[in-house]
Amino acid sequence: MLARIATYRDDLPGAREHLDRAKPLMDDGITVASEDLTWSRATFLEATGDARAAAAALAGLYSWSPRQLLLLTTEPGAAAGLVRIARETGVTTDAAAAAASARRLADANPGVPSVAGAAAHAEGLLRGDLTRLRAAVECYRNSPRRLARASALEDTALAEHAGGDRGRAVTLLEQAQETYVACGAGRDAARVQKRLRGLGVRRRPAEGAPSAPAPPGQLTPSELRVARLVAEGLTNREIADRLYLSPHTVDSHLRHAFTKLGVRSRVELTRRLMASGSASPPGTAPGTA
Repeated sequence: MLARIATYRDDLPGAREHLDRAKPLMDDGITVASEDLTWSRATFLEATGDARAAAAALAGLYSWSPRQLLLLTTEPGAAAGLVRIARETGVTTDAAAAAASARRLADANPGVPSVAGAAAHAEGLLRGDLTRLRAAVECYRNSPRRLARASALEDTALAEHAGGDRGRAVTLLEQAQETYVACGAGRDAARVQKRLRGLGVRRRPAEGAPSAPAPPGQLTPSELRVARLVAEGLTNREIADRLYLSPHTVDSHLRHAFTKLGVRSRVELTRRLMASGSASPPGTAPGTA
């Protein structure tokens, strides 16, 4: 776990040290966590840019799929990573096996958002299926797996952009980056920032801070995005569709914004945003100005 955390933080020397310390456990026959350790080593190798070495490290896991893959019971989001690594090295059979493992687990555990999201994410990556990727994002909204959700948001954003919807791609990437930053996943946050620059979003948000000057009350980035769309005249349902949120979540963000700003109506909220210079310029998606 320490190795995986270090990898997320982009501390690759630290990750290597933790992995080296864990290796004797395997050599001494302590194999209860063998799949977790294998996955941690593979994610480290992928972070170093060596996808082939990562795939080689995962050979045993791929060979067990889809009959048995205990890793996904503790780390459902690993399914998408397994698919991604296999695809990067051109081994489509391994990618398909990993996605099948995730689907088998989801089918055996109906009603569990994390495993349902993992299966949809893995299948979406495997098939280039935007509908499945969108479904993964929706499932993860009811899951505590924040990093897995951020990964699904990022992959869905790439698919949205490939399909010609730059606005949605930017919105999803900003949500992914916000989550990565909040979780301390510096390597992933930096990658998403690079993707945003590629889409013409040049602003570099401060660590953990709102993506634009906040109006009085210090709205969170999510609250500010919702408030801006209210100022554009969108309904809560339209905002939910735009931001890939549930109507309940939109309503919650809006209530918090009202409380923080001391306003009681959408009109007052709009005036406060305009007075503070925090409203989106006409024709601009929130966060892209």
